[in-house]
Amino acid sequence: MTRLLGMLRFFAEHTAVILLLGGARVCRYASTYIRMFFEQYAKGVAPELCPGNDNHNVDAMDALTVCGVVAVAGWGRGDDVAATATSVESFLRSLRKSDALPKYGQLYTELL
Repeated sequence: MTRLLGMLRFFAEHTAVILLLGGARVCRYASTYIRMFFEQYAKGVAPELCPGNDNHNVDAMDALTVCGVVAVAGWGRGDDVAATATSVESFLRSLRKSDALPKYGQLYTELL
C-alpha cells in the first residue's frame, strides 16, 4: 500500500502540471474521474483522499481497461490470483471512489 501511495503522489504531482489550467479548472477532455480527482487535489487534498464519484461516469467500465496491465504486473511479480485481484482493487480505488468497480475488477482478473 505504501508503494501505491507513493506512485499516486507521483502521478498527482506530475499530471497536475499538465492538466490543471488556472487553478482547479481541468482539461475538459479528461475523463470525469480525472477531473474530479484533480479538482480535489488542486484544493490541497491529499492524493489518497481525492477520488470522487458522480454516481454515473466514474463507475464506467472504462476503468477496467488498465486492470489487465495491473494483473499482468502482479503475476510477473509471482502474485497469486487473490493478491493480484487485491492489486487491481487498490488501483481502481486509487483514482475512483466506487464500490461497484472493484467487484468487476475481481471478475476481470479471474477471467484473465
